[in-house]
Amino acid sequence: MLSALPSTMPGTRISIRRTAQVDRVRGVPLSHPGCAALITAGVRSLGLDWRMPGSTWGEGVSPSLLLFWMVSGKVALAAGPAASTDQLTAGPDQCLVVPPTTAKRLTSGAGPVHAAYIHLSPRAPWTEITAGVLPAARARHVAALITALADETVGIANDHLARQLSEAIITCCLGLTAADLPRERARLQTLWDEVASAPERPWQAAGLARRVGMSVGNFHRRVLALHGRPPMALVRQMRLERAADRLRTSHATLAEIADEVGYASGFALSNALRQHLGVRPRQLRRSDHSAAPRP
Repeated sequence: MLSALPSTMPGTRISIRRTAQVDRVRGVPLSHPGCAALITAGVRSLGLDWRMPGSTWGEGVSPSLLLFWMVSGKVALAAGPAASTDQLTAGPDQCLVVPPTTAKRLTSGAGPVHAAYIHLSPRAPWTEITAGVLPAARARHVAALITALADETVGIANDHLARQLSEAIITCCLGLTAADLPRERARLQTLWDEVASAPERPWQAAGLARRVGMSVGNFHRRVLALHGRPPMALVRQMRLERAADRLRTSHATLAEIADEVGYASGFALSNALRQHLGVRPRQLRRSDHSAAPRP
């Protein structure tokens, strides 16, 4: 899969530096403590790229997923076996998405090229988030953040910028199916209603995807775009909310409630409540135990 993502925010502006008349790359030092958020997100390297007219680079195979945001100029990308297929041209405000282990060759056009690049770990959810040809909404914003991070004068602001960039990359690659969201929202809501009505069932992402006629990758991506979290995280949230409600309003044992909401034991449910809701079962019992009707 090879994608070009056109921007939908032409009004945004970033500063474009005047550069020397040579090809050069300026990387962001991820060793800086403030870049921990980017490393956690799976960023392997990022920075700014300036190329003179007619330059060719990037030949060979990389294990990383490459996002290449165009700021100015035009670039032609050849990707595939021996970097000879899937010709694609990108200009200002577009993002090239090159899958991992894909041979690639980039060539600048008649004018100089200024771009921002990010190499990402080829792990889920990145390969799922970037699948398909999607309209990128924040290409300039991402490039601007990389520009700021690459600036030695940023100093202690690095941590804040790194977190902003980490969120902006995800937003850029996620919020990108907006035209289909209303229809998808209704389609998925029916599914979530079914899950909420039977939380004890052994729900799995593959089975949920089949129920709405989607591939697992597309289902994961759509749910992330609509709800901001993976499908099974939503299932867990529904189960824990039901368990918390039962603890507050009934005298059922923890083991009984665990069975009702799909947990193997009361111990497993207790751990999940503490880890994800920050409460212990006895705290929920205390909160409204007197109001619970006796069976």
